[in-house]
Amino acid sequence: MPDTPDETDLFASLAVYDPDLVERCAAHVRSGAEPDLPETLAQLAAQALPAEAGFDLATVGELFAILMPEPRMVPSCTTTARQAVWQAMQGRGVDRWSVCPTHLKYHVLAAPTAQQVVRLARVLAALSTPDRLVDGVPVWCTALVNIRDTIAPLREDLAPRLRQQWDCDWLSTVLAASGTPHDQIPAQVLLVTFQTPEYFQPGSVPVDLPGLDEYLVGHAAQIPPGTTAALDPRARVILVSRTSLADGLPAVVGELTCDPAKTVRVAAVTALQRLPAAIQAEVLRAPLAQVPA
Repeated sequence: MPDTPDETDLFASLAVYDPDLVERCAAHVRSGAEPDLPETLAQLAAQALPAEAGFDLATVGELFAILMPEPRMVPSCTTTARQAVWQAMQGRGVDRWSVCPTHLKYHVLAAPTAQQVVRLARVLAALSTPDRLVDGVPVWCTALVNIRDTIAPLREDLAPRLRQQWDCDWLSTVLAASGTPHDQIPAQVLLVTFQTPEYFQPGSVPVDLPGLDEYLVGHAAQIPPGTTAALDPRARVILVSRTSLADGLPAVVGELTCDPAKTVRVAAVTALQRLPAAIQAEVLRAPLAQVPA
């Protein structure tokens, strides 16, 4: 059985910038110390990186993005700058390839509480801006789901346990622990799982949590009209093309038949044709009423 990392291990790479920051972040995740730490980190990330740091980077945030990388993002700095940071990490005893596996072991073996997961996600989002941002979903939630999607395949012995643990009920619990109103959670789950990344390979849901279709269909009444408008058009096409989901969300399919994007409209009409005529008429009534005569 691999060693169980603690919160300090999650932030070991930050010692390259400030050794004290490692324990501050760990204490915040562990017990809620320094409640405003994520905001402090975000402000720090926006500051210019002092020349004495020794890296050819403009801001502290650029350094954080290499030390604590958001898995889907490619740092904008030069390869030479990244390599200099990686060498400094090695000097601190931190392998750059160990950051994500350490997170995997922490989540599976340390079994953090929902509140600890929320605090961790908020710190991660402050350190490195995530990809797949979407209106209506907190930045920290996107950062957390991106981490989950990236670390899940990393180790054959641990990955199945993570995929089983991190399902839609888990995400709902974490959102509730953050103070998100229960009636807003299903819409956030839909948005954070379907939003497409900047560099996306077509053919699947960006983040396919176990039980996703069943969860969304079971909470269809809590997904307000217009929710999917926040998604990239590619994501809306994926949603209505997913048969088991589209058939269970006829109202969503109906409104997307009048989507601004032609690709979405075509996919929605195709999905709509699978539904009984009576349901087609019902779900088309509202969107067609909004189409100019």
